[in-house]
Amino acid sequence: MRKIVSILLLLFLSYPLFSQLVIHQVDSSKFPEVTLFVSGEKLELEEIEIMEAGSTAEIISIKTEAQEKKKPVDIVFVVDNSGTMYDKVQIVIEKLGDLVRLLHENGYDARFAVLGFGTEVNKEFVVTGGSRFTSSPEKTIERLKETIQYPGGKDECQIHALWIASNYDFRKDASKILILLTDEDTTQNKLNEVAKPKLVENIIKRNLTVFTLRYDPDPVYEELAKLSGGQVLSFKSEFFEEALKRLFTFAEYYSTVTYISPLSYPLVTFSEPNQLILKNMLTGSQVSVNYMIPERSDVKLSILEINKNSFPDIDVKVIIESTDKYILENINVFEDGIPVGTTEPRLVSEKLVNFVDVVFVLDTTGSMTQELNGMVENLIEFSNILENYGVLARVGLVTFGDEIRLTADLTPSFEKIRRLLQSQTADGGGDVPEISLDALNEALNMNFLDNSQKILILITDASPHIEGDGTKFSSTTIEETRKKILASGATLILVVPSNKEEFVRLSEDIPGQLLDIHSAKSFGELIKFVAKQITRQYDIHYTTSNLEPNTEREVIVSYGLTWDSKVYLSPELVTSSQTTPTAVVSDFEINSFTAKPFVVEPGGIVTLRCLTYPEDGLVFNWSAESGTFVEFRNNTAKWVAPDVPGYYSVFVIVSDGSVKKVAEVVVLVSDKSPYD
Repeated sequence: MRKIVSILLLLFLSYPLFSQLVIHQVDSSKFPEVTLFVSGEKLELEEIEIMEAGSTAEIISIKTEAQEKKKPVDIVFVVDNSGTMYDKVQIVIEKLGDLVRLLHENGYDARFAVLGFGTEVNKEFVVTGGSRFTSSPEKTIERLKETIQYPGGKDECQIHALWIASNYDFRKDASKILILLTDEDTTQNKLNEVAKPKLVENIIKRNLTVFTLRYDPDPVYEELAKLSGGQVLSFKSEFFEEALKRLFTFAEYYSTVTYISPLSYPLVTFSEPNQLILKNMLTGSQVSVNYMIPERSDVKLSILEINKNSFPDIDVKVIIESTDKYILENINVFEDGIPVGTTEPRLVSEKLVNFVDVVFVLDTTGSMTQELNGMVENLIEFSNILENYGVLARVGLVTFGDEIRLTADLTPSFEKIRRLLQSQTADGGGDVPEISLDALNEALNMNFLDNSQKILILITDASPHIEGDGTKFSSTTIEETRKKILASGATLILVVPSNKEEFVRLSEDIPGQLLDIHSAKSFGELIKFVAKQITRQYDIHYTTSNLEPNTEREVIVSYGLTWDSKVYLSPELVTSSQTTPTAVVSDFEINSFTAKPFVVEPGGIVTLRCLTYPEDGLVFNWSAESGTFVEFRNNTAKWVAPDVPGYYSVFVIVSDGSVKKVAEVVVLVSDKSPYD
């Protein structure tokens, strides 16, 4: 956290009511989390309000300390020493000398620098070691006296002088303050126009605060004050001494206030100035300041998929690389630019969900020995990570080189797949490209559950063979494979050489990630990282107000300036959504799970019923290996059997909000009567 001095610059404003609060710095580097450094009145969490763009911000924390807690401060006096300022500066020297001595006597860690200017910068000082600053009150006063002896000329270069001072060697943890004293405006000297954008850049980059004591008004002074959190003090020559007394007064308290801005993309974009208003509701005092919104945020998020099956209820699955409750509580969702009311993001593992079907698509050629061994050694750890987060997973496997070598369909037994991997040998693959695209297509043919989250994990160190590349190995292209994966709704995690352009093209618009196979210290660590990424998936739910069928909608999920977007097509018909719990129970049992009829012809309707004790306060989620659910009513559901005869498992997951239990029933789909 940047620090702020507790004694400083309570300014004489136009309205005495506002004179008790000063915002010295605004730290927006973690936007939308913003931290203010404030001096003046004692602030209490329940008694302050922060507004931005007419909306109230959520205050996370406030810490208020008395003046005895002293913080470092670096002050540069930027002094106009032109002829018209000479008489005024005599008084300035006396009053500034008193300030310097007072800071020193009260034990403040304060350093001072002095710069003089007129038509150009004409006086600067350097102490031993090359620093512009001194902590000696005597040397500071000597420098001020020496500066005003120089005849500075006319057409002053105030902004140019501030820019020069803004490059001084401020301490990183100090409050950085520029105090400009001048009686002229900035319009007469072209150096000011050139220096202004460079000064603004330094104010933002170095968190400088600019205070101006001036005679002639100039909107540039006001602009710099708003940008930096400083103030402008006007004076008349006869009231100059009184103005200085008001400029420097001790603040009884200083506070650090952290809040979450109510603004996020697309309502704001980076590098925009944003006004905040801080109010003390107890005293009526308020202060406002502009701050710059930064370009980047440390939080990363991406949209994996948009589920519209229960339209107009929409479920958005996202990866958010954070568990911070304040971040999760301030995720914003927009549909076609309009904010929508959402549920707070919930970890997939904490929410009632269907199965996750994971298929490893693994290159087992000679160069992949380390990766194959890493898979064997870490697959069980991979499953343990998922299980620890409550993810119900099945796993499948496709191995390949210049041909498909092994296909193992999805199974809940990770140990079975581990044994299959153990039987594999990494060999062959004479030419460098391998048929990874064909292997992905093979993976898409697996027996995925209809409502499962499908995840394909491709692991290879070679570029892909492509149909038409002069060999007969591959029968597909990047575009064909990309479209099939998109149509399947699968998430694609690529563990590949990140510099291969083919994989970058393949991953376009597909939910997932591209990870460099050579980036981790060991392949085992990379596999564990992938497992943890799966567990960082969150579900966000909202209900769209636009019921028009067959229309494209852009969904934006954002936190501050971090955002991602995807487009979905609204369906022709609106389907019913499952019920939500009316109460939470402490424990429950599944007494029975039945299918009626349990033998059904292709396309027939089966009524599913799950009986529990107690009956109330539970949520039911339904899934099946195939077929379609057409109705949900609390503990019952209707399922349309698939057209292909066979035995099909149907599952129900029951939860009271903290405990999940799973039941299964098998239905026979047959063309023949069960009595034949």
